Amino acid sequence: MVSEEPEDESIGIGAARTLSSLLPSKLVGLVISALTVIVIARLLSPTDYGVYTLAFGFALLIGSMGHFGIGTYFNKHFAEEIHKKNREEHRISSILSTGYSMLILLGAIVSIAGVLLSGYAAAIFAHSQSAYGAFVIASISLFFSMTYGASYSALVGLGRGKYAASSMLSTYSVQFVVSLLLILYGFGVEGAIGGMLAGYFFGFFISIFLVIKAASAYEKISFIIPGREKIRAMLSFSLPIGLTNLLNNGISNFAIEFLGIFTTAAIVGSYGVANKGLSIMAVVYGTIGTVLLPSFSASIAKSSERQNMDRVFNKALIYSLLISVPFVFYVGVFSKPIVYFFLTKKYTIAPQYLLLVSIGVSMYLLGSYASNFLIAGGKVKKVLKYTAVSVAAQLVSLVVLVPAFHAIGAILSLFFIGSIASDLLLLGGMYSIYSIKPHYAKVAKIYASNILLFAVLSPLLLLPHYYLQLLIGAVLVLVLYPPLEVLFGVLDEKSIEEMSSMSNKIPGIKKLADYIYAYANIFIAAKRNKQINNG
Repeated sequence: MVSEEPEDESIGIGAARTLSSLLPSKLVGLVISALTVIVIARLLSPTDYGVYTLAFGFALLIGSMGHFGIGTYFNKHFAEEIHKKNREEHRISSILSTGYSMLILLGAIVSIAGVLLSGYAAAIFAHSQSAYGAFVIASISLFFSMTYGASYSALVGLGRGKYAASSMLSTYSVQFVVSLLLILYGFGVEGAIGGMLAGYFFGFFISIFLVIKAASAYEKISFIIPGREKIRAMLSFSLPIGLTNLLNNGISNFAIEFLGIFTTAAIVGSYGVANKGLSIMAVVYGTIGTVLLPSFSASIAKSSERQNMDRVFNKALIYSLLISVPFVFYVGVFSKPIVYFFLTKKYTIAPQYLLLVSIGVSMYLLGSYASNFLIAGGKVKKVLKYTAVSVAAQLVSLVVLVPAFHAIGAILSLFFIGSIASDLLLLGGMYSIYSIKPHYAKVAKIYASNILLFAVLSPLLLLPHYYLQLLIGAVLVLVLYPPLEVLFGVLDEKSIEEMSSMSNKIPGIKKLADYIYAYANIFIAAKRNKQINNG
């Protein structure tokens, strides 16, 4: 994220500053979200949790286009506008007005469609008309979650990580409190979903307020009636992203509903728990991807030279993998204590599912960051094309594998076949368009070092208490990971110097980063001295 060019360095520092605000708050949000999952999973039976999973799966299937790519449109174009030296008058107001006008209209249409189809969906997927209310509430929540999600991306694009963090934490907090209260008052599945609706409803208003406040720092914000050309220009970018979301989210949520046809709600509940584990991992790799998009956009806008873009992408990739890979591996290796300690032993097969999901996610990381780079370069139709091919492969494998292997078949289809197809297509596309490819040797070292680290830590699973396994595992990762990366040659004096230069300008993480760098430098110095002594 930091380059040798001062201009690139400023962009990298901006991205790191946003990430330093978002990632800690995301981790706090993860705790709140995890508490919400714990409360819901513990207070509901596995069957009821299966209905909860199916209801949200249906709503998300209907709303698979997410925020129709409008949040990504905000993220990319705001980043470009605030880095322009000569910005058009009222340009930010125009982007906001056009985006929100279309988002509110399209969101309302999708949410109403979900409500109208809820009765049929409850009968087909949950095999019960009594689940109708849960499906209706989940469909209503779609409108508010879409608008909140787009606003969150807008705040990231505007470089206001703290505002984005505030909107996220307040949304999660309301969801936790209201879900708990409604379930305790006897509303069951409907109460659990109602709490999620309440959180998104609150987030809808607070996030829009913060977007307007953040945008006001760049110009006086006013509503501008969007013209046909403005709408067409926005949709030409956002619709391919929305269709990409439709394919990605659609296949994921179709898998849940399709699984419900061939197995019990309890099995779907365990699969749903594994999917919540996916959400835990996405806190890290997804947040990094969200922050990298505006960083890539600004870098591409400022320099069209392949060498500069190659440097920006690979530095961002390596530093991102250094953070995301150990987190994903930790969730996978310690899947059993995570599920049993935080939830209950009622979900006996969920740890197996979560382990397989984490392996699949680790395979997809390179493709996900390549996708962000292509989107930043405006190659949204290419991304849509690659996604369509990948989803077609997943759909065929779902139809073949789910009837035979149930949840395992769904995981193999989505997280293994889908990850491999996406990686090959996205990385190949990035190379054909920009002649850029990852530094595979260094990437391989990151993965190899993590495999070795967690192979060494796996005996911790024999400890008698789950909390000991999780706590000691986390401590040993922090202690062993830096020297292992030095040993494998991923961290050296140059990389430490680059990261230090970036973090020194971010007060919130400077002190912690200095301790980590000093610790890593001990091993770098020892390695250097050994090389000198050997010749």
